[in-house]
Amino acid sequence: PILQRQTLAVQVYEYLKTAILLDQLKPGERLNEVEIAKRLGVSPTPVREAINNLKGDGIVVSSPGQGCCVREFGVRDISNLFELRFALERLGLEQGIPLLESRDIETLKRIQHDYEEAYDTDPVDRPMASDEVDQL
Repeated sequence: PILQRQTLAVQVYEYLKTAILLDQLKPGERLNEVEIAKRLGVSPTPVREAINNLKGDGIVVSSPGQGCCVREFGVRDISNLFELRFALERLGLEQGIPLLESRDIETLKRIQHDYEEAYDTDPVDRPMASDEVDQL
C-alpha cells in the first residue's frame, strides 16, 4: 500500500470535522484558532486553513466581530438537504434502472425481503413510522 502524507491543515480539518459530526463541537460554538492550535500542538496557520476549508464546505460560518463558529442548521436547511437528497436519489434510479440485469433485480429482492423480515421481527432496530415519532 502507498502511504500518503497529509498536511497538518488536512489533519486539523479532519479532526474538527469529526468533532463537529460527533457533536463535540456544538452548533453555534465559536472556534478559537489559538486555543485549537494549543490543544493540537500546532501553529495557528494550519488551524486557520482548516477552518477556511470548513467554511467552504458550509460547516462553519464567520460573523463580523464574532469570528468563526459551527453552523447551526435550521428546519429550512434540513428540509432543503432532504429535497436535494431526494432529487439525487431519483436521478440515480432513473440512470441506473436501465442498466440492471436480472441477477441485480434478484439481489435487490433478497435485500428487500431480508429488510422486511428484520423490520417485522425486531422493533428496536427498525425505523419508526412518522405516526410513531409523533407519539414520542
